[in-house]
Amino acid sequence: IILAMRPAKRVNKRKREVDTRDDQSKNIRIPITPALNELLFQDTRNIKQGKLVALPSTPTIQNILDGYRKQAGDIGEESELILADLGPLFNLMLGKHLLYPQERNQYRNILVRDGGNHNLCQLYGCVHLLRLFVKLPLVLATIPEMPANSIEAVKSVCVGLVGYIDRNIRIFSGVYEVGNQI
Repeated sequence: IILAMRPAKRVNKRKREVDTRDDQSKNIRIPITPALNELLFQDTRNIKQGKLVALPSTPTIQNILDGYRKQAGDIGEESELILADLGPLFNLMLGKHLLYPQERNQYRNILVRDGGNHNLCQLYGCVHLLRLFVKLPLVLATIPEMPANSIEAVKSVCVGLVGYIDRNIRIFSGVYEVGNQI
């Protein structure tokens, strides 16, 4: 698995602190377009007003990944593996890293309702995937000794996905509802 998560190495010394995450995260940037930044800003505003993304989102993250695969054509084995790893990584990060506190009750209700056996990529949508892309450089930076070509491959797939979402932004804007609903 290319996106396996392991803690970063930290070396503390009296006069200097070396954190491998800082060096790597400076090299990993997934550019988010102005239109998608605006979508994230509107999302934050909606959450602060007590509105949650209606679930299941239309389209879901799984729909977005499948649409990207179809549109991109033959993307190669490494890119396919990266796309396959994005779903489990999203599922792993969602509860603690990608949700606002106001959304966590909705998330817990889903886990209770489904017994924790749900592919969250089939419920959550575009804005949550964009949140993953914002956090992904920090996640990648925690993987010690990740080869530069693997980092570039992950970045390339994510940049392609961001472009795909940007070109289709009209269909990826989420519907919000008053909080505490699932």
